[in-house]
Amino acid sequence: MMFVSLSTQWRIVGMGDVIGLDYAAVDAVFRIRRIKNRATLFEGLQVMEEAALAAFREAKPK
Repeated sequence: MMFVSLSTQWRIVGMGDVIGLDYAAVDAVFRIRRIKNRATLFEGLQVMEEAALAAFREAKPK
C-alpha cells in the first residue's frame, strides 16, 4: 500500500526520464500514516523502486 501511495511521487528530469522516488515525500507519507518500522519498509520500497525503474527503462521508446 505504501508503494501505491507514492505513485505520484516520482522524480522526473529532462525529457521525462524517471530517476526515482522523491524520498522527502516518502518520509512525509511515513509520518502521515504513523509508520513505526520505517527502515524495513523503506528497504522494501527501494526494491520495488528499482523494479519499477527497470520497467520504465524497458518501456521507454528508443
